[in-house]
Amino acid sequence: MAEVRECAQCGTPFTPRREHARFCSTRCRVTWNREHAGVAAAPAVAIDWSVTAMTEAAGRLAAARDWDPARLAAAVAEAVWWVTLVDATLVRYHPRDYEAALASEDVRRRKTEQAL
Repeated sequence: MAEVRECAQCGTPFTPRREHARFCSTRCRVTWNREHAGVAAAPAVAIDWSVTAMTEAAGRLAAARDWDPARLAAAVAEAVWWVTLVDATLVRYHPRDYEAALASEDVRRRKTEQAL
């Protein structure tokens, strides 16, 4: 017997096609996301530990000297993962602050982009 869930947007019962499906349709998912834009789904502490993890991963990468290629590749992949996660979270849940920070004179955007 197939599992039936209630759509998080409209409340319609539906049979999910994926394990974590929350919406009955693309339209409901898009509508829900638009209505909740800028509303953090996770507490600020989650962003804090993500930034901490990103900083630690970047520190490990910066400290790499005579690492073998496999270890170096793993360190690069981890650093890229955390940068991507933090960036995506900020863009999605704090778009105004994100844009303001990028527009700030204090941001060394070009240097950061070149480094990445």
